[in-house]
Amino acid sequence: MSEIHKVYSACIHEDKVLKIGVEVSLSRGLPYYQVVGLGDSAVKESKERIRQAFRNLGINLPNKRITVNLSPAWVSKKGSGFDLPIALALLQAMGIVPDGLILAAMGELSLTGDIRDGPEDLALVSAFTKFSDSPIDIVLLPYLCKERLENYYEGGYYFHNLGECVSFLKKCKHPKPRENENKPSMPFVFKPNFSATKIVPPDFNINLKLQEIAWRALNIALAGNHHLLMLGAKGSGKTTLARAGQYLLPSLAEDKLFNKIQEYAMSGLLYPGQGLVPFREPHFSISQAALLGGSYRYPFGEVTLASGGILFLDEISEFSPSTLNLLRTCVEERSISQTKNGLTKRFDTNFILIACANPCACGQYCEEGNKCTCTDGDLSRYRRKFQNPFFDRFDLFVEMHSIPNAILDQSLKERDFSFESGREAIEEARERQWARQGQEPDKLLRLNGSIPIGEFKNHLFIEDKALDRVKQLSGPLDLSVRAFQKVLRVARTIADLDGSQNIKEAHALEALTYRRLSL
Repeated sequence: MSEIHKVYSACIHEDKVLKIGVEVSLSRGLPYYQVVGLGDSAVKESKERIRQAFRNLGINLPNKRITVNLSPAWVSKKGSGFDLPIALALLQAMGIVPDGLILAAMGELSLTGDIRDGPEDLALVSAFTKFSDSPIDIVLLPYLCKERLENYYEGGYYFHNLGECVSFLKKCKHPKPRENENKPSMPFVFKPNFSATKIVPPDFNINLKLQEIAWRALNIALAGNHHLLMLGAKGSGKTTLARAGQYLLPSLAEDKLFNKIQEYAMSGLLYPGQGLVPFREPHFSISQAALLGGSYRYPFGEVTLASGGILFLDEISEFSPSTLNLLRTCVEERSISQTKNGLTKRFDTNFILIACANPCACGQYCEEGNKCTCTDGDLSRYRRKFQNPFFDRFDLFVEMHSIPNAILDQSLKERDFSFESGREAIEEARERQWARQGQEPDKLLRLNGSIPIGEFKNHLFIEDKALDRVKQLSGPLDLSVRAFQKVLRVARTIADLDGSQNIKEAHALEALTYRRLSL
């Protein structure tokens, strides 16, 4: 009868991290190496990587039947992070390292025995703090991820290669008998260090004296959680302004930030930085699975990864109508529900949608000098793209004109605006909204652009003259009911930016100027 040796690891299953038991059995029979438990090709190919890594240590695989089981067997496992736990379980079975130690490990092995990391490691290690049913003596991790993991966890041991692991484990004594076997021993604990990070924005080459209206619209969108569409010629600064938005938004709360870092890690991505909010910029050819998530390959879609930050759609006219229709619920409801295997899960999609597009196919419509080369048919076909009801979900529309050649060199000089002052103004405006509208259950859902309309009307505080002016101009501007409500939401945010308790006529008139004109 063969003896079973077990080392713990972890894998990503849908939108969760599960602990995995890596069991190894050596039994009599013809030499054979078999991996069971729904491992993918990378898991099954671990045999050759482990064999060569052992040879570099002067160790040969035993001439026995080797069975590796990854439990629970019903969960699909992917990736090469099981190399190290399989190798350690084999070494325990071969008597090279103490078999009385209960280990947890993850990492890919190279042919030379080096231990490699992956961006998903930050999510996987969370399973090592949750072994309530099994005590853990030692957690072994790749040294390459030490700097990343030590900001959030402590108690693990980090190694460059398999030889270091073996040398370390040989020196470890067998643990003393535990007084209570049901009491877990967890040296690996979650202790995040969210130290203040100073945000240093890059040097954006744009002179805002030439795009003051767009800059103002961007600040309004960020202050009130509104969606913004920028129309303008190529080179007018649309993309630059959108990317500057992530440096203006306040940082996420610590709990939200760590959850976002985990989501990125489970998606195989590295979070850009603690001081920044999410910023996602999907290509117009993105698939439905990558956009919405919920699949084996994409546990979290772009709409979920962008929640709490900005979803930027560059050249939105190139996105297919079906793709835009998928976004309608995410934009309007700020969440998305997905049903899989009979279970319904809800994901937050509370992002600020910023999109940009050219005013026509050639991008020169409305530019001085009548530079547009589009025919009437071209213009008609291009404008039909914007007749999708999805575009009625935008709160603000702004037009941007190209920068004159005579003053292009100004964009290379020192920028004429301050991220710090803009960020402070946005934070103050948000604080006024939370003081008026509350912060529970989600602070971002209590901002003017996302609070339910039934509650928002109780916090409107609009002067009669301002409301009359909006009603008067809603007819000529052909405002729908939704657009009329969005004008009031934007006006409320403008008043908050100005520090005004009530919405005045000037605030309402400015809000009306951010409605679509040329399309």
